[in-house]
Amino acid sequence: MAMANYSDDAADNPADEGSEANKLTQAECNYRRGTPMKHCGVCVYYEGDETKSCSKVQGPISGFGISDVFEMQQNPFPGGPRIGPQEAQQIDGMMNSPPDQSPAATTARPNVQIGNRSYGGAR
Repeated sequence: MAMANYSDDAADNPADEGSEANKLTQAECNYRRGTPMKHCGVCVYYEGDETKSCSKVQGPISGFGISDVFEMQQNPFPGGPRIGPQEAQQIDGMMNSPPDQSPAATTARPNVQIGNRSYGGAR
């Protein structure tokens, strides 16, 4: 009786399409912080907050990140996007600008009282 010849060679046994072996590394796909308009949470490849995974990128993936393989999900609401192109451009501009370094921004902080704790105030 002839025995079947099973090989452990990876080339003979390709990994499943969704396996880690077939995914890009985070470095290869330039994984980084996303923007309010474009982030993994609205990407077709994001598999959800429960698994924190992506079908294209290895490792733990945050819904707030983004990579070069990002592809926006189709808007499920009738009537298209809820934000216009001018608003989207303004948000992208704010995300790409440095924090406000003016004297008013660095010294004026409101004092907020929550219960018996105080937050903020002058630095």
